Amino acid sequence: MDSVRACQSRWGVPPSNTNSTFRGMDSFTQPKALAHPEQLRVHINQDVDLWPGPALQLDPGQTDLWITDREHLEPVGALLEEFLQTDERMRAQRLVREEDQRTFRLFRGALRGLLARYMDNTSPGSLSFRYGPQGKPALVSPIPIHFNLAHAGGRLAVAISYQPVGVDIERMDRCTDLDAVAARFYHPAEVAALTARPADQRRALFFRWWSAKEAALKAWGVGIGSTPDHPDFSRWTEGTSAHIMTPSHGRPWLIHAFPTSSDWAGALATQGTMAGLGVRDATGWWQAT
Repeated sequence: MDSVRACQSRWGVPPSNTNSTFRGMDSFTQPKALAHPEQLRVHINQDVDLWPGPALQLDPGQTDLWITDREHLEPVGALLEEFLQTDERMRAQRLVREEDQRTFRLFRGALRGLLARYMDNTSPGSLSFRYGPQGKPALVSPIPIHFNLAHAGGRLAVAISYQPVGVDIERMDRCTDLDAVAARFYHPAEVAALTARPADQRRALFFRWWSAKEAALKAWGVGIGSTPDHPDFSRWTEGTSAHIMTPSHGRPWLIHAFPTSSDWAGALATQGTMAGLGVRDATGWWQAT
C-alpha cells in the first residue's frame, strides 16, 4: 500500500475523495502557560500487572494517560487474554497477520485491566462496551468514564477521563510522500505553512498536526470524511499545547502534543484545561522536554 493510501485508510476516506471542503476554526489560541499542573497524570510502563492493583480514581477535570508497549505486556499476556469477551476474540481472529492478532489481544486486555481499576477493581472481563456511529468505543457504566486508545508500531496509549477525550500516536516513518498526503487531507493554510518550512523540519510538523487531528476527531467520535470541521493547525508550530474552537463542538478543546523521541509523534485532545506532562519513568523512546 502506498503512503497516500495508507493515510487514507487511517482516516477512513475513500481513495476517490481527492477534494475536501474545509471550514475553519472559530478560534485558535496557543496558551502561554498551562494552569492546573495536576490535571494530567502520565504513567509509562508502570503497574505492568494492570489488574489487580490499587483502585484508581480521577478528580474532576483530570486526565490519566497510560503509555506502554508489547514488550512490557507480553509477560502477562495470558492473563490479559483471559479478560477478553467472545466478540473481541473473534475480532482478533479476523486480522490477517498473527502478530496483529496478538497485539490486538494484548492491547484490548490491557485496556480492560486499566478500566477495571477505575471501576473499583471490578472484573475486567465483566466490562461491556458500546460503539458510536464511527466505531468509537464507550464504556457501558453508571460511572461517567470516558476513554480512548491508540496504538502504532507495538506501542499503546490509553487516555482516561471524566470528559470526552481522544489520543493518537504515530510513527513518523509511516508516510513517505508528505506533500501528496498534505495536499489531499490538510487545510490549505497548513499546506502553505508546511511548504514554507525547511525540508528537514517538515516531517516533524506534518506529524504534529496529523496526530493532533486524529486526537481531536477521535475525541469527537467522527471520521475526517464525516465532519465539516477540519482542524486547521497552521499557526501551531511551536509549544506543546493549543486551544481550538469549532462551530460544531461547542466548548474549547485543548490539544496537547506528547514529548516524544525523534521518530514518534503523539497528541491528546480533551475539553477544558490541562497541564504539562509529569513523566515518572521513561522507556527510551519517550523523552521529556
